[in-house]
Order: sequence, then structure tokens, then C-alpha cells
Amino acid sequence: MASSFEAQKNGIFFFESTEELITDGFFGDVADKILNGGKATSGSIYEAVASLNPLTGGFPVYYRGYRANEYAFYGQDDWKILPKLTLNIGLRWEYFGPPHNFRPGLDSNIFWGSPLTPLPPNGNPFLPVNNSFAAMEAGARAIQVNQNIWAKDTNNFGPRIGFAWDVFGAQKLVLRGGGGVFYDRIYDNIFENIRFNPPLFNVATLGTAFAPAAGPIGPIDSPGLYTVPFTNPAPFAPFAPLPSGRHMDQNLRAPYTEQANLGIQYAVARDFVLEVDGSYTGGRALTGVVDANTYDGRRVCDGAEGSVQNAKCAAAFASGQIPAATFTGRRLNPTLASDGLRSNAYGSSYYGLQVSMMKRFSRGLQFNSNYTWSHALDDLSDAFNGGHGQIAGPTDVFNVQADKGDADFDIRHRFVSTAYYELPIFKQSRWIGGWSIDGIVTAQKGVPIPILNGTTSGDTNRDGHTTDRPAISGNPYLTGQSPADAFLNPASFSRYTCPVTVNFGLFCDSPTGRNTLIGPGFVNTDFGVAKKFRIREALALQFQANFFNLFNHPNFTTPQGNRFGNASQFGVSTSDFGPRVTQLALRLDF
Repeated sequence: MASSFEAQKNGIFFFESTEELITDGFFGDVADKILNGGKATSGSIYEAVASLNPLTGGFPVYYRGYRANEYAFYGQDDWKILPKLTLNIGLRWEYFGPPHNFRPGLDSNIFWGSPLTPLPPNGNPFLPVNNSFAAMEAGARAIQVNQNIWAKDTNNFGPRIGFAWDVFGAQKLVLRGGGGVFYDRIYDNIFENIRFNPPLFNVATLGTAFAPAAGPIGPIDSPGLYTVPFTNPAPFAPFAPLPSGRHMDQNLRAPYTEQANLGIQYAVARDFVLEVDGSYTGGRALTGVVDANTYDGRRVCDGAEGSVQNAKCAAAFASGQIPAATFTGRRLNPTLASDGLRSNAYGSSYYGLQVSMMKRFSRGLQFNSNYTWSHALDDLSDAFNGGHGQIAGPTDVFNVQADKGDADFDIRHRFVSTAYYELPIFKQSRWIGGWSIDGIVTAQKGVPIPILNGTTSGDTNRDGHTTDRPAISGNPYLTGQSPADAFLNPASFSRYTCPVTVNFGLFCDSPTGRNTLIGPGFVNTDFGVAKKFRIREALALQFQANFFNLFNHPNFTTPQGNRFGNASQFGVSTSDFGPRVTQLALRLDF
């Protein structure tokens, strides 16, 4: 497992205008001084970003080559209990070793501090002083390690059992079932980002709007800063911010699923088979990422939460509910900015019922029609791109289970039918026979729409993240128009107002559940026609005409769910799955 993630290696520079870009900044630096009495005020570069090694001021080491040991042992026995009944029993043991970099002395992990409470006060009355998780985060430190980024997990035993029962012994009615425990490795992106941990990596930003102490920047104001190629990150070093952590929980273990299924197959008639299956999959110890270095109420009265919140805080200060003079929005751990904790705190459940009718190929026809009812639930559907890429991380750091709801990919109803038919007309003719048609029909319900406030003033629990959900009133759906124009009614969504009985009305978790709204459905028909020219017994030329989305039916993607952070596009599907596509092809079979 090797990669080189060269984050900001070449520097990122945003010039104030086109003139600065064309002149490599000289125009802006000169004009800035002329217009301001010889004094540089803004410079020609609005923003400059570079990665660096804070200890040396030079470039960090970008390349990583990770190695890990994996072992697996498996045993299985098939036991024919009766002529009609077969039992399969198995056991698998797997070991996924913690990775380590081939080059020592580079990687560090964030290791927990002591869980002892109470925490010393920090001026915020909402600091969870008696919470052991908060105490461990408050004392967490980056420590360089060459081995065992997390503890070895050697307890991955996965039993399996299955059976097949030919009920009447005539292979007409067959009952099958099984279950087991299945383990999985932790995928690379979860742990490889530890390369960005302190003390050997940071990203610094210069520019009067980002690091005022650095002053204006440009080719005259800061000679040598902007070069092509970029060779010197040292000027950025004094202005490197607090580092952000990529924190692998020391007790991380292999995620696993508990799976079970039961199904019946019945030969309805010759070449026709009906199958009904029920299935369950429970995801356990699943991995996810959350900013552990915050807490509810951390930013409740730091002055950055908007005028309405500021007014509430002023009243709380005046009544003595909050000590105004000492209030602080400091994080739990003052040595880190965010701390992206990778842990096994997440779970999922899937329930499914599948019904299918299949006709085996005979008399030129075959088809397979399937209906699936399913319900997928989880706390977090993707470690990095939850909510279809709109929501990064759980809503409440200390209660990730509050986000339990329909999974981002939950599709409650889905029907798919495929068919292939060799037309009987002129079938024996070598040149005018050989016609066939095929098609796929798909119809399904939509997937959940991720809803969030998306602004600082909408940070209902005041933890510094804007993934809180708005309140929903009335009918949130709009009818009679295309999802490309509007699918949700913005008037039905508002920032949730916390009751005064909860934290003086200053912060709380929104009662709106996760993924309670469903997006547009999907209906599609693909159709194809083909003509085969038999040249010789082992050689044929086939002409194909395929039509994808035959009826040019518009199928829209999930609407935008950022109510206040992207108000102009809220509730609107900004793209679709494409129009009709026609494909003509010649295929030579030999």
C-alpha cells in the first residue's frame, strides 16, 4: 500500500485580479503602494497556501509505503444428514494487522489521555467536566510510532452455517438458508491520512484576510514567496495554525457483519422458477470519522453565532446564567484544532425481501423479473462523504446514535425485469433471419435527501459544525413541477428554536430525524435489437442497435439539502442521469 499525497506541495496562490495573475503580482504590489501613499496594505496575492514540516520549515515527506500482515484460516464440512437435506458448517479466523510505514520516524498517531474526571474548568459552563471521553480527548497527544498504530485484533472468529432441503426429493421445491459472521479490513483511506498528523506536517495560509500578522504578500512585499516552481515553504512556517489530528482509536478492531438469509425456490412449471428470499445484514463495529475535539455548547456565546444567538446570550449574561467575563469557546484539547477520530462507534442494519420469477432460455425466450423490498438503517453511511457528499460526520459528537435513521442509499422498493427473445421470423434463413430483441425495465423509489442547516447561525447544538437539521412543518414536498425546478418547499424548513427549559434555550439537538425525506424515484427502460449474419459455422457478424433510456424519461438526482448554506438551490435537483443514448455497433463472433 503505497501512495504520495502531495497536498499543497506546489503551493496554491490566488491573485487579487487578472492583472496580478498576468504580471505575477507585480502590477498589484506597485498599484497598492501608489494608491496608499507608498504603504502596502493588501498586496497582490489574496491567499497563499503551502504544506510544510513545522520542525524544519521545509517540505514534509509526502510518500508513504505501508505494510501490514494478514492471515486467514478456514475449515468447512458438508454433512448430508438425509438424502434430501445437506448441512454446511464452517469457521473462519482472520487477522488484519495494523499497518506500519516502511520508513520509521515519520508517522504519528493521536493517543488518548487519562479518562480521569473532573476536567478543570475552562470558563465555559457547558464543558462536560465529568465525561471520561472528553477527559481523554483533553489529554490526547500526537506521539510518533513505528508499529502498532492501533492494538492488534486477534479475536476475529467467523462461524458459518447453511443448509439446503429438497422438500419433496423431486427438485421442485427447495428450501435454503444460512448465516454467518464476516470480517473486513479497515480500508486505506481511514488510516493513510495519519501522514498529516503533527509534528511533521501542517498547512499554513498567508494573506491579509487569513494571517494579518504576516502582512501583505506579493513579489515586492514578500520577495521569494511566489516562485515557479515553488521551492520554499519556510516563510509560511511562523504562521502555521494549530494542527488538525487524524486520530486512530487505539482499540480499533476489524468491522464485521452478521448475515442471515432464508429462501425458497419452487419450479412453477417447465423452465419457470419462483424464488422468495428474506435476508438480514447487521453491520457491527463499523468505522467512521468524527471531530472529537469539540462538545455541545462550545461555541454557544462566542459572538460568532449570529444576532439572534447573541441576543439570547446577552440575556443569559444579564441574568447571571452564564459568566460573561470568563466565557470561552476553546476546544477540549488546546494543542489541536479538529481531531478526526476514527473509531468503531457505528452500526447498520439491512432487512430485505426479494421475489423473483425466472424463465430459463427455451423456445427463444428467457426473462428474469425481480422485486425487492428493503430497509437499510445506519448511523453514518460513509466515513468521509455522508449525506451524498453534503454531510461530513455525525451531528452530535457525544451521541452518534442520535443520527440513526434510513441509510443514504436506502431504496424501499425496486423492480427490475430483463428479457431476451430470438424472433422466430425467417429463423432458418442464413441472411434474413437471426433477429433478436432484449430489454431492461427498472423502477424504484428514491433515496433519502440529506437535510442540514449549513450555516453557523444554524449550528443548533453549538459544537462548531453546521450539520444540524432544521425543523420541518407542513408538507415539505412540492407537487406539479419538475424536481429540476423545485422538489422541496423551502417555507416548510426553519432553524429549530431550542426550548428555554433546555440549556436556557441556548443550544440543543434538533428533534428532526436523519434522512426522513425521500427524493425522486427512478424509472428507466433500455431496449436493444440485433441482427446476426451467419458467415460460417464458427464465424458470425452481428449488428446491434441499443437504446438506453428508450423513452427519454427524465430521472433526477437527489435534491440539494443545504437549507441556509445553499438557499438558492435548496430542494432542487441540479443534475439528472442523462437523456436517451443510442448506440450502434458491429460485433464479430468467432
